[in-house]
Amino acid sequence: MDGQVAELADAHGSGPCGRKALGVQVPPCPRLALFLAVLLTALSAAAPIVRAQEPLQYPPPPEEPDARQKAAQPPPVTLDQALLEAKSANAVERRQGASDLGLLRVKAASGTLVDMLLSDPDSSARQAAAISLAMVGAQSAAPELIKALQDKDEAVRLSSIESLGILKASSAEEDLIKLLQSPDLATARASAMALGLIGSPKAAGALKAALQSRDEGVRVEAAVALASLGDASGLAAARQLLQNSKSSWVRMRAAYAISLMGTSADVNLLATAILKEKDPAARRALLQSQKMLEAKTAASAP
Repeated sequence: MDGQVAELADAHGSGPCGRKALGVQVPPCPRLALFLAVLLTALSAAAPIVRAQEPLQYPPPPEEPDARQKAAQPPPVTLDQALLEAKSANAVERRQGASDLGLLRVKAASGTLVDMLLSDPDSSARQAAAISLAMVGAQSAAPELIKALQDKDEAVRLSSIESLGILKASSAEEDLIKLLQSPDLATARASAMALGLIGSPKAAGALKAALQSRDEGVRVEAAVALASLGDASGLAAARQLLQNSKSSWVRMRAAYAISLMGTSADVNLLATAILKEKDPAARRALLQSQKMLEAKTAASAP
């Protein structure tokens, strides 16, 4: 089971291309596998985050676990058990408690998670709290998540950015626009994603400027965010990335941006990209984007 957990974590950005690069250790815990799976469902529109100096290489998403793997997963803990873990003197148990509170999706646990986010001495526990606040839908925790953008640990900061996006925390918009201009590309990429999820037109100008970033990960996230706002300014960048990026993930994200704002001519562009695509997961994603665009253009045809 440890190998399955490691594989799941690695496929979702906790391996050499993602969170492990940020110094976050993924313990071999079955419940953490479920935690990561639930979180990635919420973040299905977001690209993994990597450091600026790393090549843009993204692993494909993992296959759906079979019935035996699902049956091997432990049953969810109770709220009382999770709260007890979260208050443990042991950092590993506190981290697990924060993760379990997210899995339980009990909004009443927000106070405990906020306390952990702001005061737990263990950075991995603070990061788990930031993630779980989004999982429980704690919109009221936006001020604390904004405060956590100044956390000394990078993984905590990045997780707070992501959670603010998932929670659609419009109060964080100005902070995220500033972070979009960060020289740290992981921060800029996460901020572009979060601004797209928040969906405020006020961010359009900053996102258009991000289309000029030297990092294609930032450019593609800006294109997706603009497309989600109904702004076609990022289409040219998305088309270029679809055709030229060496990263299968960037190609998938570019195709998604095109599916949101593309024209009937882009259906053929996606068809060509599908024929050239060698990555099976990327090919499936591109095909889905093509179908979405076909349906959209057919619905808008006179």
